[in-house]
Amino acid sequence: MEIRTFYDPAVFHYSYLVADLGKAVVIDPKREVEEYLAAAAEMRVTIEKILVTHLHADFAGGHLRLSRLTGAPIGIDEKTEVAWIAERMPEGHRFSIGNAEFRVVRTPGHTPDHVSFELTDRASSIAPFAVFTGDTLFAGDVGRPDLFGADRQEELAQSLFASLRRYRELPDHTLVYPCHGAGSLCGKKLSPRNPTTVGFEKHANEMFQLESYDDFRRELLTDMPAPPAYYFATSAKNRAGDGLDAALHAPRALTPSQVMKFDGIVVDLRDQAAFAGCHIPKSLSLAADTHLSTNAGTTLPTDTRLCLVGAPEDVKAAAAVLWRMGYDGVNGFLLGGIGNWRESGLPTASYPLLSPAAAQAILAAEDAVIVDVRTGGERNDARLAGSLGMPLSRLAKDMEVLPHDRLLLVQCGHGCRGSLGTSMLLRAGFPRVANLAGGLVAWRAAGLPVET
Repeated sequence: MEIRTFYDPAVFHYSYLVADLGKAVVIDPKREVEEYLAAAAEMRVTIEKILVTHLHADFAGGHLRLSRLTGAPIGIDEKTEVAWIAERMPEGHRFSIGNAEFRVVRTPGHTPDHVSFELTDRASSIAPFAVFTGDTLFAGDVGRPDLFGADRQEELAQSLFASLRRYRELPDHTLVYPCHGAGSLCGKKLSPRNPTTVGFEKHANEMFQLESYDDFRRELLTDMPAPPAYYFATSAKNRAGDGLDAALHAPRALTPSQVMKFDGIVVDLRDQAAFAGCHIPKSLSLAADTHLSTNAGTTLPTDTRLCLVGAPEDVKAAAAVLWRMGYDGVNGFLLGGIGNWRESGLPTASYPLLSPAAAQAILAAEDAVIVDVRTGGERNDARLAGSLGMPLSRLAKDMEVLPHDRLLLVQCGHGCRGSLGTSMLLRAGFPRVANLAGGLVAWRAAGLPVET
């Protein structure tokens, strides 16, 4: 028996292929299914079933396309409502491929209809040696229960607590294969361990250790970051299946004059310094780094038409990342990048990227407003004196309270979110905006004071 792990660092997503005696099961597949098909061909196995622990919110699933290409049925919880054909699996349902026996365990909490899959090697034991926990139990953390609104949060938190107790009944040596790792906003402090074990999590995972529901609830919901807005649209997409059977298509090249007339949002993938120095007016700064998915998902509606600006390799990678997240509107990219735009004589924009020393001098000389776009939890740890907390997830809604006649100094942790926040304010028409280069990290490294 072999368990092969597939990791997508863009959305911090783990998926799995379990194979034995010529047959295989794929669990929680991503939208680009070619890796599973290639692995199955290499291992000389046939994909017999596709398992989905729940309807994911942070990535568009590959279950429908993989099912069409392989003929394998899609197994889901019996209570999950979907618009596509699925094999309904009740609590306790068992099925096998070779000697690999799977057992369905209902583990609601992150979603009302979440399931996990216990795995037993019948050739050597009658007890499970592994469990695929989806978004219920992670290495170092547990799932979030707040994606179905405030009216169901308490119910789901109670369900999550009960589901985690079920995992605690498994032997300590049981391998735990979660659906996400460090960086995902499906929890608060996920670890990169994969796999982990039930026993290790009993010792290292604070949320898994708590015996009292009241303690669990308090720790679970304190400083929970706001879910990225795209979560809700992508979850609905996975439920309806809209467009999930389509392959990734490369965005088409657009000339500067075509981009000038583009009916959508221009997204600049370059770093904060390059964007500050020269960019297309009203474009948004979304650097092509490990934070692209989180920052895009926090600020961009999934139904928006997008045109990308950046190096060819960044455009290709970003288009794929956005597509995996459920953004099907990446319609084009600027041919020749920003250099071609400038050579065409079209208008450009820029703004100050201030060093900590320069920012301190400006703050001492004029009545500027510091706009901190970090989360509330980050601000609780440390913040600039007099700064206004306005998390990136709420900036578009809350910016109306900001003055138009004063300098707005945007600040985050390292400068990346600050660059995006600055571009959002400029796009909205605020005339005087600057970004703190390097964010709070650079400020503190310069020996400048913070509040705690």
